[in-house]
Amino acid sequence: SRERLQVVVGSGASIIPGDSFSLRNTTGVERSALGVILNMRGNSNVARGTFSVDRPEEQLIPNALISAPGRVSYCDPLVLDASLSFNGGGRPLVYQWGIAEGPSNYAGVMSFLLSQDESIITIGADVLLPGETYSFYLRVTNFIGNSGQESVTVTKTALTTPILKIRGQVVRVVSQDEDISIQGQVSKASCSTDAPRVTYEWKQVVGPDFELDEQSRYAKDLFIPKQSLRAGSSYTLLLNATVEGGGDYATAVVYIVVAYGPVYALINGGNRVASTNTTLTIDGSLSLDPDNTELVNPEW
Repeated sequence: SRERLQVVVGSGASIIPGDSFSLRNTTGVERSALGVILNMRGNSNVARGTFSVDRPEEQLIPNALISAPGRVSYCDPLVLDASLSFNGGGRPLVYQWGIAEGPSNYAGVMSFLLSQDESIITIGADVLLPGETYSFYLRVTNFIGNSGQESVTVTKTALTTPILKIRGQVVRVVSQDEDISIQGQVSKASCSTDAPRVTYEWKQVVGPDFELDEQSRYAKDLFIPKQSLRAGSSYTLLLNATVEGGGDYATAVVYIVVAYGPVYALINGGNRVASTNTTLTIDGSLSLDPDNTELVNPEW
């Protein structure tokens, strides 16, 4: 507009809050050298001055998400996957890993984590000690300077604990009116000679209570019928795989976010021609909100 200048930076921009822009006039200087602001006719009023880049009015807070097994065998490495962390504002997040004090080899593990800055890290089998439980934490920071933090607890066992994973994304964004299928995947530890024989059980950890499907809650793959979950809510589900006869077990977690679906406004019969001498009835009763049994505050 005449009064306002909007500067749109590209995808490779490096500007951050606190940086400055300068506007300078072109007296005695080639305009192309200074990149002044020109109108459609190619001229410009004198513009000079400096202004700083402020933080946004609505703060963008990063969300840190970690995918990791709850238990890992003494002979297997541990993979911590935070690649699904989000709200970086269109630029890469900065990852800072750490561990809470407690394990006997805390200093060595912490030293290793401080050298890691990737979203996915692998901790070698010889770094963690069997019998110890480790609480790993992650801080993610976006270019604005805002941070988010998440933690996960992992136990290093002295057993050939099987490797349990969730197939596909561990964070699912779904709608209330769709069926959901979540698949588990189990494999043997690298030092085990036999494929594990396990029994499965799904449990709800976080979110509004709902009935788990009786036919699949004790299977590797869980089925959630549509309309089981509440729109606008988040759920955490735990899959537990217990080794038959051995007393060992493995766990995996999946996160479900139920997004609101669109509202459909429908008029029965569509467009029509009506006489001025007849009563006209317009029926909108077929309109629907997939997230509710009836429309809230319909308005003509």
